[in-house]
Amino acid sequence: MPRALPTLTILAAMVVLAPGGSLHAQASPDLPTGSRVEWAVEKLVGFGLVDDRIVSVRPWSRTEALRLLEHARSNLNRLSPRERAAAEAILDEVRSSDVERGLRVTGVAEVTAMDSPWLAVPQDTNTGSVEADVNHLARYRIGREYVEGLTGAAELDVEGSLGHRVAAEFRPRIWWGEPRAGVGEGGVQVLQAQARLQWSNLRFDVGRSTSVWGPGRNGGGLLAGNTRGLDRIRVSSDAPFQWPGFLSVLGPTQAEVFIAVLEEDRAVPRSKLVGYNVAVRPHPRFEAWFATLIQSGGEGAPTASAWSRIADHLLFIDWIFNGGETFLFSNKGTSLGFQLRMPSWRHAQLFAEFTLEDKGHNLRRIFWQDGAWLLGVWVPRLDVEGVADLRFEFYHSGYRMHRHSQFRSGRTLDRRLLGLGDVNTDGAFLEVGINRPGIRATVEAGVENRSADVWDARFRPDGELDVLEKIDDRPDEFYLRGLISITAYADDGREFSVGVGLARVTDSRFQNGATRHDGVVRVRAAVPLGPGF
Repeated sequence: MPRALPTLTILAAMVVLAPGGSLHAQASPDLPTGSRVEWAVEKLVGFGLVDDRIVSVRPWSRTEALRLLEHARSNLNRLSPRERAAAEAILDEVRSSDVERGLRVTGVAEVTAMDSPWLAVPQDTNTGSVEADVNHLARYRIGREYVEGLTGAAELDVEGSLGHRVAAEFRPRIWWGEPRAGVGEGGVQVLQAQARLQWSNLRFDVGRSTSVWGPGRNGGGLLAGNTRGLDRIRVSSDAPFQWPGFLSVLGPTQAEVFIAVLEEDRAVPRSKLVGYNVAVRPHPRFEAWFATLIQSGGEGAPTASAWSRIADHLLFIDWIFNGGETFLFSNKGTSLGFQLRMPSWRHAQLFAEFTLEDKGHNLRRIFWQDGAWLLGVWVPRLDVEGVADLRFEFYHSGYRMHRHSQFRSGRTLDRRLLGLGDVNTDGAFLEVGINRPGIRATVEAGVENRSADVWDARFRPDGELDVLEKIDDRPDEFYLRGLISITAYADDGREFSVGVGLARVTDSRFQNGATRHDGVVRVRAAVPLGPGF
């Protein structure tokens, strides 16, 4: 905690300088990522009604979601009569209880039948270590447990605001599974459990919570919605704030910093994870962000001097002032990205993010072998009314992404990767959404190529790693998948969804000629149980 305290203090000072309106003096819980309120805001951005929405730091609080909806409503006069009627229909679909303060209790029941194996990330590629299991049909479910077979689960989401300055959330999950092979299993998961204290625009959170960083549907290279919440202390701004003086050219800014303690059952038990993210919108059409995760400490971790630890958290200090020497007592990943909105294309949004694993001199190693890329386009309105939308994303994860030699479990939590995608993987998907009153349906087609090739390091004369050279070319595992999801929303807050996914995998488990077929069927129902509905 002491080595992160200066950064926490500086960020708190910057956020407090921003004037927080009466709305953002009120604490509220976080809005679930992917909820229909978030979808409604994104559609309204597609009508050009929201100018300062930050997408690369999520989730938003319910108070921030309410502000964005009110901002959209105040700008309806920008639209033609036909567009205005469509935007008003979207606003009318969002219930007041979705964003209002107070106590809400929701019960969720889910049944999932899955014929798709959990596979360990290959460890024998000679590119570092990571202890993670992946399943391309069960990703981005905030760490929920599923077995290859039948899984049933019940969740309770309890959240509320206690006065104007305090909010809390608790989300336990009970699950049980009947695997296709083996005996039944089950357990209790606490997906979220946090308390929030808010003063003006400054939020101080303690407990288990989730962050999604990046412009993609599921996040970015450092943090995606793939794990349960991190156990952490977090300081962040609730709404975008304005910098004072000449820094005001940066425009509306969203900032977040946290320090988390990772789990006991890993190669370096209870190692620390410090995260920073700053996103700016200098123009209503343009957003840019910088984020980093630094893993260090823990039981048996490499030791370092106090100065080295401080310098490591000052970001790029080892690149600029440290004589070319890299700090080897931490595992650091850094992301840079932007999003560009195109009003003439019905406010389509182009985005790109690059995640750097390690510094180096060889550009091929920096930008491809070690790095990760996310490129995409989001078209919120294929037609004038926004009935149909489209999203395309391409992602690449390099050979050493998420891996590390000292922190052998890599950037993971409970054997799930913190960031987007997989290791040694290229993939893309195209998703089309259809929106009708009370219903949203999506159809997705995707491909993915996973590699388990073995590499050797080529070094420079000064002893630094230059580039990786392939020494064993194994068959790549190739996925071709299709997913269909339909969600129905009732006026009283009930939700019901069903999803079906099928995939064909060639060279399965990196074995030449091996083929398998994966599938998943998921049925989910959410029902309001308490006051506020």
